[in-house]
Amino acid sequence: MSTQKNDVVYSCRFRPRLSFYGQKQAIEDGYLIEAETIAALGGVDCPTPREAGIIFPVLLSVALFEQYVKPSKEAQEWGQSLNGRLWDVYWMFSVAARKCKKGDSFVPFEVIFQDGPATKDKHTVKIWGVCEPGDKGRPTITLMLPEDY
Repeated sequence: MSTQKNDVVYSCRFRPRLSFYGQKQAIEDGYLIEAETIAALGGVDCPTPREAGIIFPVLLSVALFEQYVKPSKEAQEWGQSLNGRLWDVYWMFSVAARKCKKGDSFVPFEVIFQDGPATKDKHTVKIWGVCEPGDKGRPTITLMLPEDY
């Protein structure tokens, strides 16, 4: 399935499934969090996936959110915010997705997170964006750490 909006093309090619563990169940079990839920935490200025050109629903693994997207108190003292980090993740995924071949459902990308004032406090994190059918069969993008897959 391919959709184009704002000159950004995202394509998803679905693989056959032998078993199905649904997104709803993964959210209830605490493994995934919806972008809309995160937006409620970030307040009115929280970026949305759509603002970064992502037209499909987006989920984040709780591990990615808790370990990197949600800044520590120390990182907040140095100017890091949930909204800024979330934007970085959405934007970097969007840029990487534009470079993918038509039909790719796997989008690897990297984001640099700053946890303090020094260069040593920067962490380059590998993130995977996977486009697969959601519970209702429509394309859904899940952003996760490689070990979450």
